[in-house]
Order: sequence, then C-alpha cells, then structure tokens
Amino acid sequence: MNYQEALAFIHKKNNFSASPGLERMRELCKLLENPQDGLKFIHVAGTNGKGSTVTMIACALEDAGYRVGKFTSPFIYEFRERIEINGKMITEAELCAVTEKVAAACAEAKEQPTEFEIVTAIAFLYYKEQGCDYVVLETGLGGRLDATNVIRDPLVSVICSISLDHTQILGSTEEAIAFEKAGIIKKDCPCAVYPANSEQVTNIFKDICRQRHAFFHKPDISKLNIKSTLNNKCTFEYKGVKYSPAMLGKYQIYNALTAICALEILNIDSQFIANGIGRARALGRYEIISQKPRIILDVGHNPGGIESLKKSLKNDKKIKNLTVIFGVLKDKNYPFAIREVASAANKIICITPDSPRAMSAAETAQIAELFCSDCYACDDIRDAVQRALSGLGEGTLLICGSFFIIGKTVKELKNQCTNL
Repeated sequence: MNYQEALAFIHKKNNFSASPGLERMRELCKLLENPQDGLKFIHVAGTNGKGSTVTMIACALEDAGYRVGKFTSPFIYEFRERIEINGKMITEAELCAVTEKVAAACAEAKEQPTEFEIVTAIAFLYYKEQGCDYVVLETGLGGRLDATNVIRDPLVSVICSISLDHTQILGSTEEAIAFEKAGIIKKDCPCAVYPANSEQVTNIFKDICRQRHAFFHKPDISKLNIKSTLNNKCTFEYKGVKYSPAMLGKYQIYNALTAICALEILNIDSQFIANGIGRARALGRYEIISQKPRIILDVGHNPGGIESLKKSLKNDKKIKNLTVIFGVLKDKNYPFAIREVASAANKIICITPDSPRAMSAAETAQIAELFCSDCYACDDIRDAVQRALSGLGEGTLLICGSFFIIGKTVKELKNQCTNL
C-alpha cells in the first residue's frame, strides 16, 4: 500500500453511519488487540476551542519532557496533520504501514467502520507502536457516541466551550449538546471544564460528574488578571503565574485556563505549562500568515466561532479596508455566519468549499450582498484570489467560514504572492 492508496482506503468510507454507536469501533479495536488500552489519554470534547486547547496541553506536556501524541480533526493542508507526536506529523511511510494493519482488521469486521472510526483506530495503533507517554485526544463529533469514547479511564476529561453546532445530530439547545459532550466523563476520573460556559451548561457537567463519582474542576476566574489584549495578543496572570499565549484572540485566554486546569490535575509544573501555552499554535485560529499583504486565516464556522472572530476583528487595530474570502457549509447556521462576516467586510468574495455539504458561491453571495455592497461570487479559486488582492493595498485579507476553504485558498495565494 502506497500513500495515495492509504488515503483512498481511508476516504472511501462514509463519514457517518445510519446506526450511531460504539459497537463498530469496539470490534475494530478488538481486532487490533485494543491498542488504546495501553495508552494514557487526556480526552477533549466541546464545540469550540478543542484544537487550541489540545495543542496547548500537548505542548506543555512536551516541554515537561514527555512523548506526546496529538489527535485532531479535521485537517487544513494535509491529512497527516491529524496524527502527530511531539509536533511532527506521522510520515507517509508510517501512515501506510499502520493503515495496512487497520485495513486487514476492517476486512474481518462484521460491519464496516466509518472513515472517522478508521482514522481513530490508525491513531491508536500508531501511538501504541510509538510508545507515547500521553495522548491528547480530540473527539470528532459530540462525545457520548464518538469513536474516541471507546477509551477507558482517561487521566482527565476536558470539556471546552459549548455552542450550537451539528444540531441535527447533537440536539437543538446548548443543554442537549452539553449532555452529549459530557459522555466522555468517566466514573472516578477527573474532569476539567471551560470557565465561561453558561451556568445551565456548567451545571449539567457538575451533575454528571456527581452521578459518575467523577471529580469536577473549573478554573477559578477570581484568580485571573488580564494584563493586555492589544491587537488580540493577550497576556494574563493566573494564580500568580504569567502567561502569554502564542495564539491570538481574547477567547484563547479561556482556552488556556481550561488547558491549565487539566495540566494542574496531571501535576505538571507551572513553568512547563506557561512555556507550552507560550508556543502552542493551532492552524487557522485567527492566524496571521503574512503582514505584507496582511492575511488572516480563521476556521470559525458556528455561532460561537463566528462571534469570537468578530470580537477579534473589532479588537485588531491594524485592520483597514477588510476584504474577505468566504465559504460556508449548508449544514451550519449559514444565515448567521454570512450576515456577521459580510457586515464586517468592505468587500466579500464568496467561494464554494471543497465539500459535498458546501453552499455554492452564488447562494452565499445572494445573502452576503444584503449586508455588503461590494460582493462577488467566484467559482474559480484563482479568480477569487485575484479579486481579493486587487486593490487590497495596505488593507487586510481575511479567509474564513470553513476548514474546507483554507488549504486551497492559501495554495493559490502562494502562487500569486511571491513573498508568502
């Protein structure tokens, strides 16, 4: 099996099954001799902030001297981003070797696993073979029935910010979604929760921890002292320790507090935590990839993510003449996302994400033009980038709306901008 064959095997499977549950994943893991049972997990669920929080925890553990696996989804540029050890992606050769073993197990399975179940199994087997000390494991969708939830007795369960997303699967209220995310809370295991969720959502986590004799932990906001949020570069003190997250945006302070809470449970020294948070970078989280021209990437796509993006834009005093390349999926709250982004833009260029769930550029532009007079629909990514760069001058270019537009757009930007 070569690399392209490995990817073809993974991607030919369905993302979702008509019968949600953990039975397929349990069978697949059993056929692989349950590699997950030999690993120590920090299990992370939530609507927003999972990728950032996972990265902060992983970097702090690496700085403390451990060999750390990091599992995230989806990817932006390359599939292998999803499976890393100490900041290095799984190699093509390693992915091929592990995928062959998982494919052989799938051939013996009574019911064929989904794509996400296969990727999760690949990660489990890889981390076991590579002798990871810890694995920071991000859920794919929800928590209770998520494929990652076959693990037993995580060292810490971590639950991040809760917002409305995947409502057709997880429920139409934040409380219903919180219940699904709380499925990762295990009996007698500690749980660290995001400090800025609503009281109703937080109480759900408290109640489930009580029911399962789990240990509820939440950062103590009274011990937080925010020093600066100028241009979204934040510095703060927490329990007398100074932190300066590498990732931009005030909301990253609360992701950092969630990571700190989890790491304190693991008894990691505060200096390692501060160092890890100070260098942790997750792709596409208000990420500035160029200053001349000024280009920002943001993968926020649900109401919570879009609201955080708008706050970051408002707090960014360097923004002038904002041009936006934007694409969105039909199964998201696209009216809200389009309205909020378009109303902040001087010019918006709508494109079609690379996904079967995509809203077309024309459909997106039809709504966007109600909020931004300078609006275009582009079916060709080259044309979209040309329009964006034309007349940009000292302005800012923002690429946002979906994970599925960033990779191809940045690739075309590099073709047209020699200094990127």
